Amino acid sequence: MIRIILFLLKSIVGLLASVGLLLVVVVLVGVFAWREAAETFDERIGFRTAEQALPESMMLELDLSPGVVERQDGGFSAAAFGGPWQLADLIEAIEDAGQDPGVEGILLRLGAGELNIAQVQELRDALIAFRAEDKLVFGFAESFGEAGNGTLHYYLATAIDEIWLQPSGGLDLTGFLLEQPYMREALAGLGITGRFGQREEYKGAVDPLTRDAMSPAVRSNLDRLLASWREQLAEAIADHRGIGLPEARRLIDNGPYLPAQALEAGLVDRLAYLDEIRGLAETHVERVSFQRYVNQREQPETSADAPTVALIYGIGPVVLGHNEGRSPFAGPDMQSGRIVEALMAAAEDPAVEAVVFRVDSPGGSYAASDAIWRAVAQVRATGKPVVISMASLAASGGYFVAAGADRIVAQPGTVTGSIGVVSGKFVLADLWNDLEINWDGVQAGSNAAYWSANRNFTPDQWQKLQTGLSAVYEDFLETVAEGRGLEVAAVRDIAGGRVFTGADAAENGLVDALGGLTVAVAAAKEVAGIAPETEVLLVEFPQEPRFQRFLRDLAGLQADATTLVRLAQVVDRLEPVLRMIGAFEAQGPQMRVAPALEQ
Repeated sequence: MIRIILFLLKSIVGLLASVGLLLVVVVLVGVFAWREAAETFDERIGFRTAEQALPESMMLELDLSPGVVERQDGGFSAAAFGGPWQLADLIEAIEDAGQDPGVEGILLRLGAGELNIAQVQELRDALIAFRAEDKLVFGFAESFGEAGNGTLHYYLATAIDEIWLQPSGGLDLTGFLLEQPYMREALAGLGITGRFGQREEYKGAVDPLTRDAMSPAVRSNLDRLLASWREQLAEAIADHRGIGLPEARRLIDNGPYLPAQALEAGLVDRLAYLDEIRGLAETHVERVSFQRYVNQREQPETSADAPTVALIYGIGPVVLGHNEGRSPFAGPDMQSGRIVEALMAAAEDPAVEAVVFRVDSPGGSYAASDAIWRAVAQVRATGKPVVISMASLAASGGYFVAAGADRIVAQPGTVTGSIGVVSGKFVLADLWNDLEINWDGVQAGSNAAYWSANRNFTPDQWQKLQTGLSAVYEDFLETVAEGRGLEVAAVRDIAGGRVFTGADAAENGLVDALGGLTVAVAAAKEVAGIAPETEVLLVEFPQEPRFQRFLRDLAGLQADATTLVRLAQVVDRLEPVLRMIGAFEAQGPQMRVAPALEQ
């Protein structure tokens, strides 16, 4: 069914394609060339010129409304053109600003923009380190919650000196929610039956397609996950506001708040407008946009002979292959071919002394995950350590690829674990009967129709599926046990498909340290025997010219800009359902987390 829907969408794209393609290509290539070669200064983008250099004393204004992403595709910085900030670039610039004597502080504009809890924690750590350099951070929000997740934006605000809120805004400090549709009855009404097996009871990845409600096991697991997030938030509020943990928990449970209530509760420091906080800053120093600072700052020079640490990104579902021609509508995926190639390139590069593998993935193909795990082992066999830096989600197959590394670093809020497996198929026989469509054909081999959606598994085939699931699950347990230095029995006790926050995973031995990319690089230096004070070159692998990457990403476009926007709006509405169904169309064992955790 999902293939039919996707085929229709692709047909629409093809019908509306080509008219504006040449214009899109010309405009985008022109923008890239202008961005690279511009010699004029623009206040928003901030190209360097001798006439308008950065002031000697400044307050940086950082607007998070474009949102934050783990990694940007394309050959230029999307943030310079109003797109989202790339997390690593943002952290690096904040760290540079902390060491810059010309930067007095940061005015942080909050309340709008996509953020997840791990990104909040990584940014929060960077801002706390910035303040430790005797600098100030002020935060302003028109509203916490109207244009972004109010709880997460307020969580980030607990890292700053003062929080200002617009008098007409609000504070949606309400806690955390995970919910997802359960579609068994709806699919059954269409004549579609899900036939899936899983290991074990906490593995809820396929439950939305095969159950009417959340299972007790999955509910208890997710209850603990959200309780851990809530406790992390409460600790941040208690520390920032100078109150006890019970009072911080009460404040979370009593939200949302009107502006006056937030001020009375001590959750914000002042009710004012943006121009007022800007005016206050400008009476002391000149205000400079953060993007201008990013482009004009004097970056510390690293010696050319400094040790090199390779940075490899593994983002999205784990899939087999090395697909260069993926659809522009598709999100990023962790293609085993590309990741293995990058790991091998780092292993063979004599300049590389360690590897940091940044993982942000809900899992996916067992075979693809195993191929990446093997490549990690091969890198380590050359004597080069591999450190995993977990982003917001590194679970199931996303944990499998990490299990054999020297060190694993995660944020306290990172979703990880989910040691389990699912496999099966959708059976459409009743759908075809209802439509009075009769499928017929021939086969050679008793199990040639094993993965056919037009017929159910036979009892023998179902037993083969169960045997395969058990084999994969046992391999997962043994892989984790070997990589983490644990007994298989101990891993079995914490497996079963359970997900954990990074904080809980650190307590049960699945994670070594808590922190972000900066902590992971420090761990890589330690394992590689590089002195902590030694500066390293952090080089992304695979190494690809920026313009080449830009053209590769552009090559998939098959429609004009207006069509892309309209189709994106349609896909956004259908995406949650299509994703849940499409995630389990692949044949073979899948190591994947519940769809709600991928949000």
